Amino acid sequence: MLVTVLKGAVFFLTHLAQALTVPARLDFLGIASFSPGRALPGVVRIAKDLDQNIQGMDVLVVEDIVDTGLTLRYLLNVLSGRQPNSLVVCTFLDKATRRLVEIPVKYRCF
Repeated sequence: MLVTVLKGAVFFLTHLAQALTVPARLDFLGIASFSPGRALPGVVRIAKDLDQNIQGMDVLVVEDIVDTGLTLRYLLNVLSGRQPNSLVVCTFLDKATRRLVEIPVKYRCF
């Protein structure tokens, strides 16, 4: 199962899915930031949830950019609570020097 956050990584997800040699399903999340006065960076909520149940599935979270890691940490916590068989991250661009929290990025392009 390939999961991405709308809308940033859609083109990367599309190219990645076309290059795969194994069957894969696609699903999408929408994330919205909410913080009064922007005082709390990284506070997010799910605005559009997955359409499919990921319990027992191998899930690859496909991101365009992993920056501070705050939003992705939230997303991984939410998804891991849904009991997937495995949960790993693939990103097009990894800005590791800007990371505020540890995020296990298994696959990166740049």
